[in-house]
Parts: sequence; structure tokens; C-alpha cells
Amino acid sequence: MPMTPLTQRALEKATELHAGQVRKGASAIPYIVHPVIAASFVARFSDDEEVVAAALLHDVLEDTPYTREELARDFGERIAKLVSAVTVPKSPDGWRAYLQQLEAGSLETTLIASGDKIHNFTTITSQFGADHEQFRAYFTGAQKSRFLAYAALVSVLRKKLEGHPAREVLMRAWEPYEQLLQSLEDEVAVARPLTSTR
Repeated sequence: MPMTPLTQRALEKATELHAGQVRKGASAIPYIVHPVIAASFVARFSDDEEVVAAALLHDVLEDTPYTREELARDFGERIAKLVSAVTVPKSPDGWRAYLQQLEAGSLETTLIASGDKIHNFTTITSQFGADHEQFRAYFTGAQKSRFLAYAALVSVLRKKLEGHPAREVLMRAWEPYEQLLQSLEDEVAVARPLTSTR
């Protein structure tokens, strides 16, 4: 990932804001690793330093006390818009609104969202692909709902990336994750007791 004064500042701010946070999982990897990897993905397909900086900062509005106003003040309105576009709104219909944001978004926001999800998918698959009980311990909730939500998300990103080389990278990361969620759902179906139809 090429470093410029802007991306260096973004990395420093993201490191400061995510200090003490760790990724879900037994290894407790420092959270800053995630935006760095997402930004590295974005930098493969864009040499726009503001887009790379936004990728480094993509989780600060969602996971830290940092506000959009502070982000715009420190990094400019364009970066604030890019980060806002890939942030799940804090509302009852947040996920639906997030998908709508991505559908209406630019190629730049699609790349940032894809880098984010590619790292999530590959990390979870590598850590929990062979240990479904540990996956359930770290990621609570109905697996079917998780599967449907992420399938809808990938559908949006895949359409937005039609004809773009990033699409293949996204799908290579999604398919093993999709298989993991499907196998978890199949295990629940097998374990679920049969109910009487009488």
C-alpha cells in the first residue's frame, strides 16, 4: 500500500481510534490490522489517496466515538462521505439502509466495502472453518439470518463490480464463507427434532 502524507495521517488516526480494540477470535489480533488489509485491497485497484485513506478509516464512525463532523474536519468532506457510505446507520433498519447506500454508491465505496468484507470472510473461514462450535461462541445469532444478510450484501457488491477485476477476488473470498454458513445451517437442521404434523 503506497504511503502519502494523507494516508500516513489516516493510518495514525485509525491506529489511535482503534487502540485497545481486537478482532473477534481466539487470536485477539489488534483491530488496526483489519483496516490496513482492507486499504491494501483498495490500493490494488485505485491510486486515489483519498479512497485509500477512507479505507483505512472505514470503521471509525461505526466502532469508535469519532464523529462524522470530526472526520470531515480532519480529512475533508470527500473522505467523510466515503466513510459514511460504508458505515451501517444506527437505526432499526440499519442493514437495509446500508445495502441501499451501497447500491447507490460509487465504484470507490464498492471497493472499500469489498475490501472490508473480503478480509472478514477470509479471516472467519480460516479461523473457524474447521471449528463450528467456536464460530458459534464468537458469532451469536441465527446462522440463516446471517447467511441471508451477507448473501444480499455480496449480491449488491457483485453487481456493482460487474466487469471489474476486484469482483473475482470478492467471489473467491465469499464462496468458502458461504459454504461455512450453509454447513452451520445444515447442522442445525439435522439437530432440530422432528415435529409432529398431526
